[in-house]
Amino acid sequence: MTPRLPAGLRTLLRPFGAPLLRHLRLQAGARRLAALPAAGAEPGRLFDAVFAEEAFRPLQNRAEFVGLMRRCAALRPQRVLEIGTAAGGTAFLWTRLAEEDALVILVDRAMDLSRRLAFRRFARGRQRVACVAGASRAPRTLDRVRGLLAGAALDVLFIDGDQGYEAASADLASYAPFVRPGGLIAFHDVVPDHRVRFG
Repeated sequence: MTPRLPAGLRTLLRPFGAPLLRHLRLQAGARRLAALPAAGAEPGRLFDAVFAEEAFRPLQNRAEFVGLMRRCAALRPQRVLEIGTAAGGTAFLWTRLAEEDALVILVDRAMDLSRRLAFRRFARGRQRVACVAGASRAPRTLDRVRGLLAGAALDVLFIDGDQGYEAASADLASYAPFVRPGGLIAFHDVVPDHRVRFG
């Protein structure tokens, strides 16, 4: 449960409206998550911790994502790219399984300033969290990712953006060349949904 701001502070901030309160809540939640230890942390506990932060709750199946975390951690990733960051719960988890000096790139078309600031708080050690707001296949977005990688290859690519087949396959075609041999490409929402299965 997210703690409430003191009544006096709420009154003072009321003229600035809900966006400011949302911003403050996001930053407070990001600080709480960033304070969690990473060294030796069990993936399931990390998943549960971020799931408890409602503002950052991942839209993932726990067992699936914890299994993915274990597999990715074994790669000791230096560079991770997530397409489709949504609330940012998985962004936090990438920072916890990546190396201390890793680059974590987050791409989402709906990433506002408050979210970008919160996501950057997740970085630990010498990590860099780079937030790219834009459509994943836009030339500008691809150029930005290419520039951030500066010729280095990705260890992990997680595709969780637009859920349609054409869009997901286009993301794969656009970003798979950035992944190193032996790296890992993972998808979310790949099983047929209710409409596909039942009409």
